[in-house]
Amino acid sequence: MIKSPLRVLHAFNLYGNPSEIWAFRLMEAFEQAGVEQGVVTAQYWPGNFPDKSWPIHHVPLLSNYHPQARLRRQLSYLLAPRLLAAPLRSGDWHLLHAHFGPAGWRFASLAEYLGIPLVVSFYGADYQALPFRRPIWRRRYAELFRRAARVLAEGPHGAGLLREMGCPPEKVGIQRLGVQPGEAPDWNIPRRSCGLRLVQVASFVEKKGQEDALRAFALALPDCPGATLTLAGDGDTRRRALADLARALGVQDQVFLQDFIPYVRLRQYLSEFDVFIHPSRTARDLDSEGGIPTILFEAMAAGLPVISTRHCDIPELIVHGRQGFLAPERDPVALSQAIRQFHRMPASEFLLFRQAARKQTLENWRFRISDWGFRIGD
Repeated sequence: MIKSPLRVLHAFNLYGNPSEIWAFRLMEAFEQAGVEQGVVTAQYWPGNFPDKSWPIHHVPLLSNYHPQARLRRQLSYLLAPRLLAAPLRSGDWHLLHAHFGPAGWRFASLAEYLGIPLVVSFYGADYQALPFRRPIWRRRYAELFRRAARVLAEGPHGAGLLREMGCPPEKVGIQRLGVQPGEAPDWNIPRRSCGLRLVQVASFVEKKGQEDALRAFALALPDCPGATLTLAGDGDTRRRALADLARALGVQDQVFLQDFIPYVRLRQYLSEFDVFIHPSRTARDLDSEGGIPTILFEAMAAGLPVISTRHCDIPELIVHGRQGFLAPERDPVALSQAIRQFHRMPASEFLLFRQAARKQTLENWRFRISDWGFRIGD
């Protein structure tokens, strides 16, 4: 039995990535549940997450981003656990929770030196894409699965992938992500008469499907006068490619490409739009969402119905025809039909979609701590 309050040391390869604000929100949920926390990280980007009282142990020795990274990594696997064990042991941590598979492998020795269980959460590219790109990770994952006490996925799809990769079924668990209600904008506003305003907020990477969103929008636009599509994200190379595609499709005047939206502005920003579009797909290198893109929780909490795909665990969140519409992956024609449906939808019906989207997230998909397989009590 682990005595309460539970004390969790979170391990990251990179803490403070603005596109991973969900990790911070998960820790906030832990805090509200009375969990005491700390962070150990190989790389730290300060200022992207709100300040919190939990201690942050920045260990540059473990970073990949150094001219002599390979040599430093080899040394770090031998030295870092010994260097960190003494100052961290005084915190009397109950377990180490590593975020993403590579962080779990990198910090496994630290958990062993501290004498605490290792819990590892997988989220997306770390499932299949990383071993596909770098086969050495197949061996490393086999080692990780032996050393970890618990290996967590976001939902049933990811849990199945972990078992297929060789993780013992009894070690596989689910740690669902979700939404923190917080301060939400007025979501009960009707759709404006000037035209359907579509938005996607996501990194400009293949699995997010921005190209499919653009092609679907171009197909639907002749039947949807006044409609606009805004794509906000990071990744300059793909941004330029998307701009070129918009021009090739003849919709450049109705498509707007913007920078990634900081979390502190996100919900207010989303309130300027009518529908969130996010056509996730499996990339050519097998990169996938793993579970449910966390931006969908935020969009639906802000009252936006969603156009998305039957990818990974997305159908667990969105019921087709209730909170939005789902299409097959890589199917711009089906996506365009969903855009047309929202465009011609009466205001009263559209409001029901908004209400259902918000209710689904705030009532059923708040962050919660899963059963990690450890009994916690006094």
